[in-house]
Amino acid sequence: MTDADRPDVKDNPSAPADRRVRVVVSLIVSMMLVGLGNGLLFAFIPIRMAGLGYEPFVAGALIVVLAVGGFVGCFVTGPLMKRFGTARAYLLGIAMLLSAHTILALTSDPFFWGLSRLIYGIAVTQLFIVSYSWINGSVTNQARGRVQAVFYSCFIVGMGVGGYGVSFVDVTTNMSPRVSIVLTLLAVIPLIIPGLPKVNIARDSAIRLRRTWQISPVGFMGMFFVGGLTLLVQGFAPIYGQAVGFQPGQIGFMLLLMQIGIIGVQIPAGIASDRWDRRWVLIVCALMITAFAGLTSQVTGLNFFLLVAAFALWAGATETIFSISTAQANDHARSDEYVMLAATLTMVWSIGATVIPLLTSVLTKFIGPTAYMYTAGGLGLIYAVFVAVRITMREVPEPDPASEAHELHEPPRL
Repeated sequence: MTDADRPDVKDNPSAPADRRVRVVVSLIVSMMLVGLGNGLLFAFIPIRMAGLGYEPFVAGALIVVLAVGGFVGCFVTGPLMKRFGTARAYLLGIAMLLSAHTILALTSDPFFWGLSRLIYGIAVTQLFIVSYSWINGSVTNQARGRVQAVFYSCFIVGMGVGGYGVSFVDVTTNMSPRVSIVLTLLAVIPLIIPGLPKVNIARDSAIRLRRTWQISPVGFMGMFFVGGLTLLVQGFAPIYGQAVGFQPGQIGFMLLLMQIGIIGVQIPAGIASDRWDRRWVLIVCALMITAFAGLTSQVTGLNFFLLVAAFALWAGATETIFSISTAQANDHARSDEYVMLAATLTMVWSIGATVIPLLTSVLTKFIGPTAYMYTAGGLGLIYAVFVAVRITMREVPEPDPASEAHELHEPPRL
């Protein structure tokens, strides 16, 4: 029997602390390396496509294909984890990511690049679902908020640093994907450390929207809103910066500082959410989005540093809702629901990331570019009110008839 199979370490927060810490640190380092490679490609692809003479809509179509891959990943990850186990499912995600980067390195044909982004979407979704399931099976409720905040912050910072790194790579060739291949290969190393405990693979790992809502309406709606809010701030900031006359170097610097701002908000918010009711932290973050989105809408007359600070705090509050919403949901789930919950919350995020930007793009025809800011500010306020209302409610969720453990005591529906 290996260390990972021993009952004292397998999906048991009371397992030896060194093994649980090993899981968390290994996943953080691995996903940061993945983020470095991915961020480099996110910056490289539109520049390379423009250099090859393709219309901007081609790069936009690749984003749509990536989103489709994300949807597919939500459905296939659970069954893969049940069949191959936690570590092998993670390594399979790394292998798919390597294949996606290899396609980009070998050709510049838009069709094959579309195939690459489809595979990428599946792979990254799988890595996140496995990572969150593994982490939630290794930490206690008292540490979950800060651990997930650190995990996601490190990935986002990796993305930001990787994107800034495009300034140092020849974008007239396919060198960037080759660098990403090396970084992704390095991401395997932390996961081959012996003795990493495994998460208990759920009996039910399918997408279950109703059950997820029963477990945590606050987490469910948080992931829906933050799916759209993330794309609004991360995607719109460089566009708006260019519109108000910032130079390319300033825009790159702004994007880098936005990722640093995410750490500045996420880490203290994660610690606070472990000490107090997470829902109050979510309310504060939602109101921060409303405040700073409103500030950026008054961009006329704002100097560069004030605008960057506003965008950084807006981005930090947005990504903090992502981390704390998932922590809030997992606090009230059984251990055999972690995989199902991770897959379903990722699906909910994807729905929000599709619906909210689409509706916002319609509003821009009537309001103009500031529609993005008004939408974000309005959503932040709506979510803050929703969470405040949920704080006053303490219903017990109905048992899930599809779960073999439905006779166990269920936590309050928060």
